[in-house]
Parts: sequence; C-alpha cells; structure tokens
Amino acid sequence: MSDLLVSRVDSVLPSPLLVVEDEAVMRERQKHILRQLGYRDDALLFASTIGEARALLQEEPVAMALVDVGLPDGCGIDLIAEMHAGDPSLPILVISSWSTETIIVGALQAGATGYLLKERDDVEILVSIRSALRGGAPIDPFVARYILHLFGQTSERQAGAVALPISSAPLNEVNAGGRRPEMHSADGAAALVAQTLAGPDAVQAEVLTIASSEEPVAPSVNYAVVAAAVVASTERASVLSKRERQILGAVGEGLSNREIAERLALSKLTVECHIKNIYKKLAVSSRTAALREAGLILKE
Repeated sequence: MSDLLVSRVDSVLPSPLLVVEDEAVMRERQKHILRQLGYRDDALLFASTIGEARALLQEEPVAMALVDVGLPDGCGIDLIAEMHAGDPSLPILVISSWSTETIIVGALQAGATGYLLKERDDVEILVSIRSALRGGAPIDPFVARYILHLFGQTSERQAGAVALPISSAPLNEVNAGGRRPEMHSADGAAALVAQTLAGPDAVQAEVLTIASSEEPVAPSVNYAVVAAAVVASTERASVLSKRERQILGAVGEGLSNREIAERLALSKLTVECHIKNIYKKLAVSSRTAALREAGLILKE
C-alpha cells in the first residue's frame, strides 16, 4: 500500500469501528486494511456472530460498521436494520460474498450505505471504507450493473399485466443445476417477486438456505396471485435519471468516483451524491421494480 493512500486519510478517524465477520481469514484481512487506513487495534471491535455484535453495541455506540450477510446465528441484514433504526446516520458497509438480488435489495432497504463483494482486492476495499467514512456511498461494480438491470426501461412492455405461469414452488427451491431461479425465467422472476414482497424473512430464508446443509421448510406460495394483489396498491417506481445511468454504467466499468467525475466533468462530491440518490431510489421502489421486471406491473 502506498504512503499516499494512507496520508490522504483524515487525521482523526471515527471510532470505534465494528467488524461483523465470521471467517477468520477475512477478519484478519479487514484488520490489515483498517490498520493501513490508520486505525489502531484498540479502536476496532470484532464480532463473529450477530449475538456478539449486539453485546458490543450494548456496551458502546460505534462510528461505523462493516457487516457480512451470512453469519452463523442469522442474517446480517437483521443486524443492519437494528443498527440503522438506532442511528439512521450510521455508515454501514456490507462486505459479503452474496450477490443475489434479494440480498442486495434487502441490505440496502435495511439501511446499508454501501455494498461491496469480498472478491475485490485490498485497495478497492480500503478506498470503499474510506469513502463511507467520509459520507460516501461505495458501490461494487457488480451491484452497479445489477441496479441498472433492476431499473430497466419499461417502454417495450405490452399494455396490461403479463400472465406468468402460476407456481407453487417454495422459496427455497433450486433447479436441477443447484442454482436458484434467476430473473430471466418466468418462474425465477415470479420467485424474485414473492421474495421481494415477503420482506426480511424471505431474505433471511435465502441466506439460511444457501448456508445450511439442511433444506429449510418454506410455505408454498402462489406467486402470480400474491404479486397481482399488490400491483393495485403499488405506486409507480422511481426511475433513474440519465446522469444516474451514466454514473452507474461507469461504476460497472470499474471506474473510481474520481475517474467518473473527470469523465463527466463533475465534482467527486456530486458523483457520490448521485450514488446516494440511486441507493435511496432502490430502497424505496424495489418492490415495484421487481414487479416491473417480472412483467406484472401495469403500463401507465
């Protein structure tokens, strides 16, 4: 790590910083990155379970949290929601291996201010943590591409609701290849609709299904009926502006906020503000967006 990166970090780092991660190797990796940012060991709190994190939070408030999603005693999204409810201004950065639609949307809805995949290198994670500490909204290139997909254009949709095959498959169903249904299939889209509408419990079921060797029992759901019942009361989804799409596209290419600012002739602060607004739109309208992607929302 160059001295330049470290020297540009604010001289006074917000502390303590909470790391919620159950993998020992990843904990050590994050500790190393945080030390490079300038953190001392006594300013760092580590928890390997939700229970341990809650105990630490009862002892003292934290200035920032790095949270994994799949934890031994539950879903990290529940912890994110609790921390956000206690302090809506708390920076919470998800650093996780999970990249499914329900997990990403669930984390952002719960109050995460950024989402990063563990596969990123140390420099990328360091820059993302530093951005979050300064009020930014770090976004992984994969997540940026996903959000662009989620907020896809609806102009090609036919008027009226598209009829999907009625499926009674449980939320934990996987196909013959061992993967979850994806959005490009009708049943997969319906499953995403049902999971998104179901809220945090469905997200938690997704995490537990992937992490556990024993398949949990989930109730059968008529996805088409559930989705259609919600369409009538669902407001029109917020759409991304042209500028927001440009920024997300650039993030998806792997450009940093500084590089995006230079390309679009904007300030770095303006780029970060746009990314924050994108997250807000996703959190507010994700249910409608899921319905639209599944072809179940009425064209206006």
